[in-house]
Amino acid sequence: MNNFIYNMFKKAKKEKNIKTMGALYLGNPNEYNIALEYAKLLIEEGNKNRDKQKFYEAEKIFVELLDTRNRNYALLELGKLQMKFHKPDMAKKCFEELLHSFDAEEKDIRYATLELGRTESRYGSADKARKYFNSLINDYGDTAAILELAKLEIENGNFELGEKQLYKLINDKKNIDNSEYAINLLIVAYLKNNQYTKLVKIIEKNNFNIKYCESVLLSKELNIFFKAPYKNLPFSYTMNQIVGYDEYMAIEHIMDRHNGNDDLSGTKFNPDIDIYKLFVDIKKELTNENKNNTLVLNDIYTVYYPNIGVNGENYLRIVTVHNTKNILSMYPIKNKNDIFYVDDEDEIKENKKIKSKKEKFNYYE
Repeated sequence: MNNFIYNMFKKAKKEKNIKTMGALYLGNPNEYNIALEYAKLLIEEGNKNRDKQKFYEAEKIFVELLDTRNRNYALLELGKLQMKFHKPDMAKKCFEELLHSFDAEEKDIRYATLELGRTESRYGSADKARKYFNSLINDYGDTAAILELAKLEIENGNFELGEKQLYKLINDKKNIDNSEYAINLLIVAYLKNNQYTKLVKIIEKNNFNIKYCESVLLSKELNIFFKAPYKNLPFSYTMNQIVGYDEYMAIEHIMDRHNGNDDLSGTKFNPDIDIYKLFVDIKKELTNENKNNTLVLNDIYTVYYPNIGVNGENYLRIVTVHNTKNILSMYPIKNKNDIFYVDDEDEIKENKKIKSKKEKFNYYE
């Protein structure tokens, strides 16, 4: 890399200029440092704008990097991308390859173990997930693993075990960021489990600034008093709907995002669908059988609805205010468990072999 290209690369990396980095990548396809940074920026842009195409572009680059010295990093990022695409088997394939790589460093092993735990927690076995998280906690005192284990236990009904893990971080004042994040998670857990006495106690004990936890507004609605300061409390669409629900605002919100040309999520309703009628009729389907997640502010439902979407989607995702049938949003999805919409037509269908002297798995198999 000559000095001119290097200086452009350095500046683009510092400024996170994706256009310049993309141009550098196209002009210097064999410069692996440029490819790596461009892929990172693509993922960042995809997360920011919910643009799945950016993820596919990044995926192609990481596949190219599998045969370079950046193979271990590429494996990790490919695994994470597969989780976004709801392909846990492919994700585990990447993480396990990294975990057992002959040149894996300690950080690679820790990252791979953590991601395997997250994959099992979400799609597989809770016991396997615990094994991965506990190995990181026992060997390294890994804070990310403590947080993941706490969430896993709470989600599986083992509230006291999860609470115990979170207090390990809350009581560790050496790392303020982890402590505050743990407090936030515990506030969420107390709120979801109706443990309001503990909720008030932890907020007041830690003088927790409520502007970082919108969910506390829910407890405010339950007439719980906090001594902690309410500073610059942001009122988002969701929070406005929780405080004072408005059906017309909800329908407008849905129409703006899933019925026009400016589609923020990549999902549009079939034009034959009467969204106003659907908004009323679908409420009878908001049953426990169709509920597939409960958050602090929202409940999530998935209903089978053939041809609901313009691109052949057959499921409808409905988001409501927690413990009500007040619909906040609804939109078509392709697969029942989709969180981030993925169009099958955009999937890479090549069957490219990865050539190397070392024995490596075929990413596309």
